[in-house]
Amino acid sequence: MKPSRLIPLVLVLLIGVTLRTVNYAALGSLWLDELFIVLNVTTRDWNQVLSTPLLFHQVAPVGFLAAVKLSAELLGESEASLRLFPYLCSVAAVFLFWRVSRRFLSPGAGLAALLVFSLSPALLWYARNVKQYSGDVAVVLLLVLLALRFREGRYDMRGTVLSAAIGGIAILFSHPAVLVALVLVAALITQRWGSRGRLAVLAFGLGAGALVVVITSLILSPAETQEFMRDGWHDRGFMPWGPEALIWLPHRIAALEGLFIGHFQVDTLEESVVAWIFTVLAAIGLWSLARRDARGAFLLSAPLVAAVFASAARILPLSRRVALYLGPVLLIMALAGTDQIRAWLPRRGRMVRTGISAALVAVPALTLLLFLQFPDRREEARQVLKELKSRWREGDEMFALPGGRLAMVFYGERVGLPESRMGTGNLRAQLRQVDSLRGNPRVWLFYTHSVPCAQEIVRSYLGTIGREIDRIEDPYGNRGKSEAAAYLYDLSDPERLGIVNSGTYRLPGFVAENCGYPQDGPWDTAKSRLRRWGSVLRQDDS
Repeated sequence: MKPSRLIPLVLVLLIGVTLRTVNYAALGSLWLDELFIVLNVTTRDWNQVLSTPLLFHQVAPVGFLAAVKLSAELLGESEASLRLFPYLCSVAAVFLFWRVSRRFLSPGAGLAALLVFSLSPALLWYARNVKQYSGDVAVVLLLVLLALRFREGRYDMRGTVLSAAIGGIAILFSHPAVLVALVLVAALITQRWGSRGRLAVLAFGLGAGALVVVITSLILSPAETQEFMRDGWHDRGFMPWGPEALIWLPHRIAALEGLFIGHFQVDTLEESVVAWIFTVLAAIGLWSLARRDARGAFLLSAPLVAAVFASAARILPLSRRVALYLGPVLLIMALAGTDQIRAWLPRRGRMVRTGISAALVAVPALTLLLFLQFPDRREEARQVLKELKSRWREGDEMFALPGGRLAMVFYGERVGLPESRMGTGNLRAQLRQVDSLRGNPRVWLFYTHSVPCAQEIVRSYLGTIGREIDRIEDPYGNRGKSEAAAYLYDLSDPERLGIVNSGTYRLPGFVAENCGYPQDGPWDTAKSRLRRWGSVLRQDDS
C-alpha cells in the first residue's frame, strides 16, 4: 500500500482504538442494565451461570456470560475487568470493519466509512458496557469476512477447518450471529462456492456453534423470560405482515441509522434528515453493489436478511441496540452510495462525492463534540455512595428507591455501607416503607435510574414530614434516569411528622406534561456546550 494511503489508514485506525480505550479507561460506575448481567455473573458459580435461567429476566449468549465470568475471576470484580471483553470486541471490530469495507468501497469512501465507524457514538457507548451488543458487531463482521474470504478461494481444506472453528466459537458470543451464519452458509451452498467437502466443513463448524447457542438460550432464557422481553419490546421492532411492511422497513432502518451514526432517537427534524440521508444512500449503495457483484452484495447484506427474517418470525426485534450489528453493513452500503453518486456526476462535479463523504463523517464527530458527554458518564452510583460513606454516622439509616437497589447490592458493601432498606412496589408502597423510618434524625435517600417523578415525590414527602440537612448531587450534573444522588433528612420532629402520613399524602396525577423530567433538547445541549467552551477560551486569553 502506498504511503499516501497507508498513513491516513493508520491514523483512522488509531483514532478508533484510542477513543474506545479512553472511554473504557474512564471506568464510570456500572449502570442498571449492566448490573443485571454483572449480578448474574458475580453472585453465582460457573454451573449456575452456564446452565440455569438468568435472574432479572435477562437474555445473553452463553459465550458472553462465560467471558465476563472468566474475566471477573481472573482480574477481580472491578468495572475494568467486567467491561474488558466488550472493550476488546469493540477494538477488534474496528479492524474487522476495515477488512470487510475495503472489498466494496473505493479507497476514499472506505477511509470515510472507517472514520464514521470509529466515531460512532453508539459503538463507543457499548464498547464500555457489560452487554453483548459490542460482541454482536464484532462477531457478525467476522462471519461476513470469513464468508467473503471463502468465496474468494482463500482457504484450502486446512484453512477451511480453521475458519470453521473460529466462526463456530465466535457464534457462542452472539445471538444474531446464529441467523447470520445460517444465511451466509445457505448463500455459499446455493451459489456453489468451493468444493462440497470444504462447504460441509464450514457448515458443520458454524452449525455446531449455532446449535450450542440455541440449546443454551432455551436453558438460560425460558419461555417466561422470552415473553417478558417481547412485552418490553412492545412489538415495535417486529415486522408486520402485509403491504405495511414496505413502509415499516425503511423507517426501522432509518431509526437504526440514527442510532449508529449519532445515537439519535430520530425524534427531531434534524435527526430525521440525517437518518434518512444515510438510509437513501444505503439503498443506492446496495443497488450499485448488486449491479457490480450480486453475490458479493448478498453476502454483505446477509445480516440485514437475517434481521428481517428474525423480526418477521418474532425472534429478535429490528430495533435499537438489539439490531446494532446491522450498523456496519448499512454504513458500507451508504458509502457505496456516495461512490455511485460520484460515478454519475461529470468529472468536474466529482468533488461533490468528497463533500458528501466529509459531511457524513462530520455527523458522528459533531455528535460527540456537541451533543454527548465523552467519556460517557451516567448513573454514577459508586462515586455518590463513596461520598455518602464519608458522611455516614453511627445510627444513620438509608432508603434506596427501586432503580438504585442493584447499585446498592453491588456497590454498597464495596464502599463499606451497611445494608439499606430497599424500596419496592408502587409509590404508595414506597411511602409506607419510608414511614417505618419516622423518628430517626438521619435518614439518607439514595436513588439512580429512578422512574419519572418517583424521586421527586419521595423527596417531597420526606421534605414534608422532615427536614433536608445534607445532599450529594450527581457528580456530573446528570438529570432524569441518568442521575445518581443522595439526600439526608431529619425525621425526628413530631410536629412535622404529624402533618401527613403515607396513607393521607396526596400523590400528583401522572400526566406526561407534569411528570416528565426537564430535559434539554440536542440543540440546547450543543449551544450550552459552545457557550462553556467560549467562556474557557476567553479565560485563557485573559
